This record gives sequence, structure tokens and C-alpha cells, in this order.
Amino acid sequence: MDAGKGTASLEKAFDLLEAIGLAPEGLDSQLLAARVNLPRSTLYRLLGLLVDRGMVRRDPTSKRYRLGFRYLEMVRGAWLEPDLVAAASFELRSLRDLTGETAYLAIREGDQVLSLERCDGAHTHRSAAAMGQSKPMYCTGQGKAILSAMGGRTS
Repeated sequence: MDAGKGTASLEKAFDLLEAIGLAPEGLDSQLLAARVNLPRSTLYRLLGLLVDRGMVRRDPTSKRYRLGFRYLEMVRGAWLEPDLVAAASFELRSLRDLTGETAYLAIREGDQVLSLERCDGAHTHRSAAAMGQSKPMYCTGQGKAILSAMGGRTS
């Protein structure tokens, strides 16, 4: 059986979710159509389904689409189980207290690093790193630390 067979609609829906999720100010239907390059009928059919399922919501005032509350419930569930953040919190605080620096918890996801938690140090300048945001490994201190520990391995 071909794993990709019959998944075109699913891929389009994920493209919509990703485009909406990466736009903190939300996207109106014209901007969304331009970003995902879908026929208007397909765009509205998929948006209707995602709105009905609570994955996307449409702001009645601005007419912009944003991630829905059901999506956030699912993310919260993934964030909490297994609770790596809680398991690492003592070590993060200990590392911060030992060094006086901000300590981070991050994981590798393919060629990206995902920041999970930050324990701020004593400095007045705070990091602008957004928790829950993925970035290329080479762009962050956490990613560079992970790469250095890999010793040339990429899998």
C-alpha cells in the first residue's frame, strides 16, 4: 500500500494549519489563499472543516483566521505528556544557580530544535526566545549544543 496515496487533502489541511499557526496576527482569506496556493473552493471547504472541528477560528471583527482552541487543547496535552519539562525543572534550576546564567531545555526534531523551557538567570536582559518555537539547529545556542554532542551523527 502506498503511504502517500489519498493524503492530498490532509496535506492541504496541514499547510493551512501551519500557515495560520505561523501568523500570530492571523490571516484573512486573501492572505491565506496566497500563502497556501489553493483553489478558492478547496480553501473554503478545508477552512470550514477546520473551523467546525475547532482547530481554526475566524475572528468576527478582523475576519482573520487564527488557531482554534481545540488545537490549543491538543497542544497542551502533547506538552504535558510525557512531562519532560517537569522532569527537568530541578536540573534547570540547579544549572542556573550554579552558573548564574539562563538555562534552557530543548529537544531535536529532525533538523530543527524546539525550545521547551527556560529558567532565567540573574541578568537584567532577558532572552527573547519563544518557548514552543522550532528553529534550525544552527541558529540557536541550544541547537549548537545538541549538534556538538552529536559528533558528526545526523540521524
